Amino acid sequence: MGLGDLQLKFLELKEKLFKMGWFDAQRKKPIPYLPERIAIVTSQTGAAIRDMLNIIYTRFPSMNVLVFPVKVQGEGAAQDIAFAINKINELNLASVIITGRGGGSIEDLWAFNEFIVAKAIYESSIPVISAVGHEIDFTISDFVADYRAETPSAAAVKVVPMEEELIQKIENYKFDFKNIIQNKIEYYKDLLQSYKNHYCFKEPANQLKQFYQRLDDLFNLLNKSMQSTLAMKKEEIKKLSLLLTSLSPYNILERGYSISLDSLTNKVIRKINDLHSGQTICTILKDGKFESEVKSISPN
Repeated sequence: MGLGDLQLKFLELKEKLFKMGWFDAQRKKPIPYLPERIAIVTSQTGAAIRDMLNIIYTRFPSMNVLVFPVKVQGEGAAQDIAFAINKINELNLASVIITGRGGGSIEDLWAFNEFIVAKAIYESSIPVISAVGHEIDFTISDFVADYRAETPSAAAVKVVPMEEELIQKIENYKFDFKNIIQNKIEYYKDLLQSYKNHYCFKEPANQLKQFYQRLDDLFNLLNKSMQSTLAMKKEEIKKLSLLLTSLSPYNILERGYSISLDSLTNKVIRKINDLHSGQTICTILKDGKFESEVKSISPN
């Protein structure tokens, strides 16, 4: 099929899906600010996956990422991509899905123009980010997806906040909470001082009873207001703290997995290139840890 034929086929499918409402903005799902787990559907050997993982772990080192390696061009590529998206939804494996690849010709990118891929994205209950090629490249998956990223790297930036920014947000909550309480205290101190100087203290005793009742009401109001504000801010901080805890890499130990570190540098071993023969590594398990020496290395 020639370039002109492919372009015509692209435009025909684009028009068809547009009329079906698959591109409508109101059906697009929001991308979560801090996903619990990210699923990436792409080739395991391309530059795209390396760039995305590097950006994700730089911005948020403890982020949980699942990579689903698929063909991204040639015969069977579209079926691979659609199957992976469907399986992630079926097993509810992620909070957001990124699918895409690096740049190339229209023939190279054609898998992302196939109806089967568009259908999988459209039917996904999990938000999908399409990150295909370069900024000038547009595919059918870009129009159907909940968010179109100009490049795979841009998708990684979109889906993961800076860990420092999240920590700063928690600190801001604590600061705001402290200021609210302090302002409430100062306000009621001033109010009590004004009542202290009120005429009722200079009037006969029958007015003093009314003052004490009003004072009790004010103390009750102050107590309820402070308790309500305290409970609300504590709950917000608790939720953010639980979210950070749930994203800790050490939680995977409870599920039977392990974490391996370089014994000298204490750096996490993420890929085969982090290893060398004779290297001593420390492996952390749920109930302890042990050291071992690398005898041989066998890349995939």
